[in-house]
Amino acid sequence: MPRTIAAAALGWRVAQVFGLVIALMPFVLPAVPVGTDLLKHLMAARVLADYSDPFLRYREHFEIHWRPTATILGDLTLAGLVKIFDPLVAAKTYFVIFAASLWLTGRLYFTRLGLPAHAAIVLFPLLHSFFVFSGFLPFIGTIALYPLLLAVLLGYRASYAKSAALAVILLALFGFHVVGAAVGCFSVVFLSIDIESTTLGWKDALSVVPVAGLLVYFKLTKPPGTNTLCFHGPLGQVKAYIGYNTWTLSRTAGWLALLLLVGLVGVALCDVVRGCVARPRLLVLAAILVGIGLVMPYQIGDVFIVGSRTLPFAFIAAVGGLEWNELRLRGAAVAICAFLAISSFLNTQKILAVQDSYRVFLSGLQAVKPGSRVLPIIENIFEGGNAYIEPFAGVEDLYPMYRGGSDPYIFAEPYVKTGGNLLRLKYKPTYAYKYTTLPPEYRGVAQDYDYILCWGALPKVKPQIEKEAPLVFQNGPLAIYGGTR
Repeated sequence: MPRTIAAAALGWRVAQVFGLVIALMPFVLPAVPVGTDLLKHLMAARVLADYSDPFLRYREHFEIHWRPTATILGDLTLAGLVKIFDPLVAAKTYFVIFAASLWLTGRLYFTRLGLPAHAAIVLFPLLHSFFVFSGFLPFIGTIALYPLLLAVLLGYRASYAKSAALAVILLALFGFHVVGAAVGCFSVVFLSIDIESTTLGWKDALSVVPVAGLLVYFKLTKPPGTNTLCFHGPLGQVKAYIGYNTWTLSRTAGWLALLLLVGLVGVALCDVVRGCVARPRLLVLAAILVGIGLVMPYQIGDVFIVGSRTLPFAFIAAVGGLEWNELRLRGAAVAICAFLAISSFLNTQKILAVQDSYRVFLSGLQAVKPGSRVLPIIENIFEGGNAYIEPFAGVEDLYPMYRGGSDPYIFAEPYVKTGGNLLRLKYKPTYAYKYTTLPPEYRGVAQDYDYILCWGALPKVKPQIEKEAPLVFQNGPLAIYGGTR
């Protein structure tokens, strides 16, 4: 019997390590990680970390507006890593910290629910969600913190110390993303209600007060022009909700993720029908979070995805609400490890396939003088990706990341308006069309930029740029023109 127990414990350790390592492969193996927002967050962190560097000259292009933004902890964490590592290594390290944190907080979450710590493996599919592959680096920090919030909320008796701990976690959630903070506040209040007496556990609920103030501050200080609410019809809302969680660079992996999600829903419904739900309130919380996400706008403005962000938290609450016996856990572990292995293989293939294009794209780095203002124009931002993830939407940020200066599409105001940016450009971009078209009122860009970086054929754009600026570097589809600023 002791040998059997030891063998089982060893098997669970191996499964968890295997799951973590295999899940991280698409993010740490490639030379340049892929993600729509990944390099943009990394570039913002680079400015924060090396603002006064005389070679990079960021001070000439940006100003830092220090305030309690809803992504400040993510930005500062990444900036701290950039201080230690090369920027791309820093991004990979961030992914490793995220995965390890989700595993550790998951272990605490399940043990406080009276389940074995190795049940944390059921959270591992979140490591291959859309938000991770898209490089939403601050937001994924809230996914790792949420199990910790539930562990403290459900695993300890009400006290002022517990209320203080919850308040700190909620503040940390706000520091990574406003949606995580809002979900955290709602979860605390909802789970603090005593159903039998219909009374509120005010000591626990008191913890939301500091963050509620920050949420109001966030709303009041959001820049104008960021409140356009985007909705689909009912079916479109569902499709966007699912797609913005399961799709990755590999559509096959996306369908497998959807299959896992359907399996979880099926298991939960079976338990409800049989009347053997271990923690009904967590399942109810999960259902409410899904409902909220489905009726919220799928996007605000053109950059801020909203409604679908509730699903990772609903997933964490739902798996905590189920009854996990050893047989069910083993089945889940096998399915999850198989999913991660297939998803990792397919997505790594996709990411490695764009690395050659990235090398060509970056071959002009030395042709750009340090501290320059660069305008990138890209023919196909979806190259190597799909309709949800845009691998070529941020790779141009590697120019100012390694040569200094700026481009107009870094996560900084006034171009990017989310209310969560610490950075402001010191100039207003005169050409806000990053991709293949020229606006009708186009009046030229050479006088506003040091370099114009064109990638692809761009039959409508290149002839115009060639009239304004000389070609200073060319390699295949990459052409760099010298501006006259």
